[in-house]
Amino acid sequence: MNFLDIWGFGNRPMFRTIKDLFWRPGYMLRDYLGGHHLSFFPPFKMLAVLTIILVFLIYIIGIKDDEVYAFAELLRDIFDKRSAKADAMINLIDDIEAVLQRNILYRAIVMNIFVVVAVKLAFLKVSRLNLVETFFTQIYINCQFQILAIIILIFTGDIFDNAIFPYAVDELITIPILTYDFHQLYEIKWKTALGRTLLTCLYLMLMLATVLAIVYLLNFI
Repeated sequence: MNFLDIWGFGNRPMFRTIKDLFWRPGYMLRDYLGGHHLSFFPPFKMLAVLTIILVFLIYIIGIKDDEVYAFAELLRDIFDKRSAKADAMINLIDDIEAVLQRNILYRAIVMNIFVVVAVKLAFLKVSRLNLVETFFTQIYINCQFQILAIIILIFTGDIFDNAIFPYAVDELITIPILTYDFHQLYEIKWKTALGRTLLTCLYLMLMLATVLAIVYLLNFI
């Protein structure tokens, strides 16, 4: 029954949700938050299924998914391995990275927390969504980019680095799609949606820089 449910034979079909994620993403998210849960596939379940497919394709094609660990590499470079405290911190970073590497779904959810905060700040004046609602919208948007990553991987045999967002899709694709999503979701003009999307990028970079700065300072305390 779970297998049939996943492939669209249940009450919340996967294929309809995928179609709406690309045809009317913002309107679909508003419908979901408005209480039409049974009309769409559950967000976390969908993310899990798509992640399994993406990981399977990466394994079959033989790609080493390294770009998502670039942030951990930056954290490692901050520390001087000559001190015992730094060694302990490096071991902690390695342990966290190992857990996230084994659990790509957890990694996607954890990284989306940063995106949620950035989106909430960027759209504070135009959005009535609370943090929980914003989180659900970002899980669905993550599904949208997982589908894109799967399609790109099938046709190109590779995945792309994204230095800002936790998606395996290039920024040149990410920003226009997010602008499209936010234009519909928040019912704002295209120009406003683009400006707020770029502001989201700025907030994300500032948060990552802040984390790096805190780790750097902790190394000298």
